Amino acid sequence: MNNSEVYQYVDHYREEAISFLQEMLQTPSPTGEELAVSQVVTKWLAQDGLQAEEHNLDPQRPNIISYWQGDPTGPRFMFNGHLDVFPPSEDSTRDPWSGEIIDGNIYGRGSADMKAGVAAGIMAVKLLKRSGFIPKGTIVISCTCDEEQGSTYGLKYLISQGLLDADFGVCMEASEDMVIVDSDGRISYQLTYYADPWHAGTRLEGDDALKKACKAMNQLYLYDDMLKMERYFNDRDGGAILSITAISAGDDAPNVHPASCTISIDRRYTTGETIESATAELKAILDDLKKSDPAMDYQLEMPIANPQLKMDTNSPCIYAALEAYKDVFGQEAKLGRRCSGGDTCKLTSAYGYPLPQFGPGRFDQLCTVDEHVSLDEYISFIKIYMQMVIKLLG
Repeated sequence: MNNSEVYQYVDHYREEAISFLQEMLQTPSPTGEELAVSQVVTKWLAQDGLQAEEHNLDPQRPNIISYWQGDPTGPRFMFNGHLDVFPPSEDSTRDPWSGEIIDGNIYGRGSADMKAGVAAGIMAVKLLKRSGFIPKGTIVISCTCDEEQGSTYGLKYLISQGLLDADFGVCMEASEDMVIVDSDGRISYQLTYYADPWHAGTRLEGDDALKKACKAMNQLYLYDDMLKMERYFNDRDGGAILSITAISAGDDAPNVHPASCTISIDRRYTTGETIESATAELKAILDDLKKSDPAMDYQLEMPIANPQLKMDTNSPCIYAALEAYKDVFGQEAKLGRRCSGGDTCKLTSAYGYPLPQFGPGRFDQLCTVDEHVSLDEYISFIKIYMQMVIKLLG
């Protein structure tokens, strides 16, 4: 198929493509509840003879992999995406699972992050197969759970099983007008302080766990101020950030000073930093507090440590993405970076193949109360993905 034929073919099936995305958006899938939406994906794959395999740590949290093999000796193209979404906000102005269409936009939690991308990739493969195209290689579709909480049940498990090796592909996360080949890494810490509890109606010497945590937070906010001045680029390109995202103090009665207090810390580390260097800086701050007050002993855990994305841009896959974008949108896409690359960072780090983040959706819509995606942009990415496969496996 040439470009013109691809465009006509996708436009012919436009309403079907919209129906698929709408059904995905109408199927709630906050992290931990991915089963129902995985069944939707499996159903739509089966309509075009694409078999879905489940590979799970938890049968209620499936990971779906589908293989379409043409020439078994040829290269492998990976479409990677996740099915879980952030829980909807309590102040949403509309039903977060409506999938309603207004003024050319489709609304729903996860539309930009990243059900529109997943649906576009799957529709591209379905339509290529339906058209009679035979890939000179293998196309792999990977739809995972648990991305928003670190991918322990999702991508990390699949990587540990050796299931996601390929030669190139795309992670269909929102990318605006960029092909994202560079991103900061992410570390999640749990910092806990302890103390003996005592009744709130009495005064004792020393600090309870909550007061200890507050002392630590004051120093961490000062540390983030330094990061902003020294290692931050801008809101689009990201850089080093330390964010305190939650604090929880004990399970005791409200009239008891808490025996424990845990702070959740999100640390984005950037160019020139590593997981080890970022952790060492954090520990140095906490250790200084402990030196000045031995009671400021702490426990530090690291539930999530995602790698940075540093991709070789001299790849046929990158060129195919740039060419397809220009063909479809009539303007150049840029090679870009983001403050977080999610699963594409993990796959590129584990296997080494180029997997740019490249998909429909605007960054300012990610996880907003009225999250939505332009239907024209969604349809355009089906065309882009088809073109990429044809260029690389045609």
